[in-house]
Amino acid sequence: MPAIATDPVLAEPDGSRACARTSSSLGDRTSCPASSNVAGALDVLDQAAAAFALPEVADLIGRLVSIEERARLRLRQAADPGAVLTAPDDNLSAADAARRLGMSRDWLYRNARRLPFAGRIGRRVVFSARGLERWNQQRLVRPA
Repeated sequence: MPAIATDPVLAEPDGSRACARTSSSLGDRTSCPASSNVAGALDVLDQAAAAFALPEVADLIGRLVSIEERARLRLRQAADPGAVLTAPDDNLSAADAARRLGMSRDWLYRNARRLPFAGRIGRRVVFSARGLERWNQQRLVRPA
């Protein structure tokens, strides 16, 4: 087991949370409460993406896109506290929708008539960003 040296507890500027910095032969780490340890969580996700099978990577990408959208909404709300906290409904291309869902473009085109978030503008098939996220969240299987 590598030797670990711990620095004094580090407080955030507002004094609300504390973090402890540790050094070992494995490198320096800062241990903070889970809600504030974004860098550590991203490191874990980065390692997971390298280790997962392709279907799991597609699921990971879909979840990350959803997290990104929630984070962007929080930033917009912080910039304008009086704003309504809803995302604009953008039309996505098949490539964008496929990336968000972890499906192929061909699958989306084949199933567009059955998908509630798909529509047509002339001959072009487009996908509602808000509808896609709502549909994806309804089908998300959460472990018990």
